Amino acid sequence: MKNYFLISILSLVASVTLGFLLIFPLYDKIVVLQANIAEKESIVAELNDLIQKIDQWRNQVSGKEANIEKLNLALPSEKAIPDFIVSARSLVESSGMVLNDITIQADKKVSVSGNKDAVAFNVILDIDGTYLAFKSLLSGLEKNVRVADVQSIDFKAASDLDASFLNFMINLKVYYK
Repeated sequence: MKNYFLISILSLVASVTLGFLLIFPLYDKIVVLQANIAEKESIVAELNDLIQKIDQWRNQVSGKEANIEKLNLALPSEKAIPDFIVSARSLVESSGMVLNDITIQADKKVSVSGNKDAVAFNVILDIDGTYLAFKSLLSGLEKNVRVADVQSIDFKAASDLDASFLNFMINLKVYYK
């Protein structure tokens, strides 16, 4: 009986020793891994929050793309002289005036509403028409999409035959980025 008791105690001591030698180092690794899992879960939660914020910002930006497009039309990134000429010709003709000549002058760096990278070029429109048609043209220029400032207006009688028909010289400053 003593042998059974001794074998039992030796088995118990051997199993406890094996437990300390084999299982506890694994337990320490498990504790470290659980801490790493908790850290990774917090990182995943932060990333999910960031993804939600990015989605919200995307939705906000997508709602404002039309406004951004309008701003790009108002202050284009290129000089786009042909587009401006077509627009000016259309405005002149729709107001009932006759476009005689368009003169485009050199570029010049300017500051527009805090934008120091803006560039402007001068355009001189030589047009004929009545005063009422001219008022309509100025209203159209004011409502035009492209940003342009009227620098000066000169006018004189277009001909001796019809005093209501005037010749206008409009000096515009047209902007782009």
